[in-house]
Amino acid sequence: MNLVGKIFVVLIFTGSLIFMAFAVAVYGNSKNWMEAINREASEVTSKKPLGYKHQLKARIAERNRIQAKLDEAERRLELEKAARTQALAKLESEYKRLGGINDELVKQVVQLNEQKRIAIEAFNATELNLAALGKEIGGLREEIRVAQSNRDNEAKNVVRLTDTVHQRLGELDRLNERSRDLVQQLAKYRAAMTILGKTPSQIIAGIPPVDGIVTAVRAKANLVEISLGSDDGLKKKHTLDVFRNNKYLGKVQILRTAADKSVARILKSSVRGKIQKGDRVATKL
Repeated sequence: MNLVGKIFVVLIFTGSLIFMAFAVAVYGNSKNWMEAINREASEVTSKKPLGYKHQLKARIAERNRIQAKLDEAERRLELEKAARTQALAKLESEYKRLGGINDELVKQVVQLNEQKRIAIEAFNATELNLAALGKEIGGLREEIRVAQSNRDNEAKNVVRLTDTVHQRLGELDRLNERSRDLVQQLAKYRAAMTILGKTPSQIIAGIPPVDGIVTAVRAKANLVEISLGSDDGLKKKHTLDVFRNNKYLGKVQILRTAADKSVARILKSSVRGKIQKGDRVATKL
């Protein structure tokens, strides 16, 4: 027997010993298998658990309970899937319906935006019109104010002219009365001249000076209007002296006469002060 055979013999012997020891250990540990399998719950201790048969029954019962729950869960899941499918179909239908509504709303929004744009343009145009109307109203108010002011001025002028007319009528009555007196005096003077055998030119120097007032001044034309006229004996080219109180202002020369008033030119070479309405005039024939 060679070396290799010896080695195999030793290995076989060693393996036999190990197998025998393993078998003895297995037998020693497995001699209570029936007890471990059939151990009742009353025999359970901290070192001896419940028998494998009972554990298997419990596991089978637990499995069956879990399987029942799983089946119930699967049934519920199927019902839930069916409900979800039905709900999904409803949602899809609702989504389609809402999509149509959304499209309609989008169209309405576009229309409303267009209407808004048109309304904004109309509003802006209205604002421009209102601004123009405001300016026009402002102009009309100013015109009304001016018209009212003119009306008030015209009313004042009417009152003033009415007062002037009344004054002129009073002056006319006074002048008519004076004219009648002068006519009577003239008749007396003529009778006296006839008795005395004199002409008017011979006795005119004895007529006392005639006084009057300046009734109007036309500074630009260098003219004045006075309250003396042809009834007072004034004629064209007669010269009048102008006074204010005791102040001498200058001379004026008659240009034209009427019965109760005359228009005269201011002689600039004789002016000693500004001639105004109301100044006194005295004639020198």
